[in-house]
Amino acid sequence: MTNQTNVIKFVSNYIVMVKNYDFPDTDSQGIFAEEPSEIFMIGYARKGLDMRFVMDIMDRLSLTLKDIADILHVSLRTLQRYNATTKLDTDASSKLLYLAKLEATGIRVFGDKAAFNSWLKAPVSALGGFTPLSYLDTPFGFELVEQALGRIEHGIFA
Repeated sequence: MTNQTNVIKFVSNYIVMVKNYDFPDTDSQGIFAEEPSEIFMIGYARKGLDMRFVMDIMDRLSLTLKDIADILHVSLRTLQRYNATTKLDTDASSKLLYLAKLEATGIRVFGDKAAFNSWLKAPVSALGGFTPLSYLDTPFGFELVEQALGRIEHGIFA
């Protein structure tokens, strides 16, 4: 049994809408938990997210399919060939879940989605003058961007 319509997923205390996405409701923590544990997120990464999740996160973060291809280390043409129900592998799914978690943190730090989306694509001196988006192709990059958000949240802009 699955919940299929307008599932509200809480990530780091912030709501991320995942439209028409199949999440099993058999997990003991449940999709409606306020802070899904890492084990819970690992389960979804292993299950594999599909292209509907990709399209939704692209829409929320104003990203292009090329941006997603760069993050996931797959060719743009490969992503273009996938249909809505094509499952991504564990690595790609993990990156997308981390991106959703980063989005929630960014919205909390900046106060709204538009401000976070703008910051994601602007050069940041604390990141060597590169855009945060350009670092999201490795786990270390995700950590670096998350740390930069943490510094902003605590008033440390250097």
